[in-house]
Amino acid sequence: MTDTIISSATKEAIIGFERPFTIIGERINPTGRKVLAAEMKEGDYSRVEADARAQIEAGAHILDVNAGIPLALGTDSLASSDSLSIWDEMAFAVEWFAGAAEPRDWLEIATLGGAKALGIEKRVGQLAPGQEASFQVVTLPVLPQVDALEETLCAAGKDVNVTHLYLAGENVLL
Repeated sequence: MTDTIISSATKEAIIGFERPFTIIGERINPTGRKVLAAEMKEGDYSRVEADARAQIEAGAHILDVNAGIPLALGTDSLASSDSLSIWDEMAFAVEWFAGAAEPRDWLEIATLGGAKALGIEKRVGQLAPGQEASFQVVTLPVLPQVDALEETLCAAGKDVNVTHLYLAGENVLL
């Protein structure tokens, strides 16, 4: 039988048929909970914290928290990274959180996820009708097969060469 490993920055739990019973605390999410959804929309996460503490006190080993918070990748400064490249940031995240998301998900987290986190997803974050055409044209040292393109882009990091940068449809990298 296979085991499932669930880990966070501070703890790891292994779930499997030959393992001790694991209690997973759930329902820490705004779905169907209007008061919680409203509090979270206002930036008040005290109920999420109270729910989490209550489930731990009740014996939960793991918490399944779905707070509806958009994930985003981004570079904040050279103080925390040796690069300001979103491609390096994505390669790091893919390696650090191996198996946590599919390559397509990482690409969305790096694009639409950032736009959602900033509240500008109606304007940017994806190539779609009615949105600004803001995107990069890149090259890679080796052209992957089409079925490996997403995975290759996510892991490429410093190997990605940005040749064009379009903001609102205009190439600004001349």
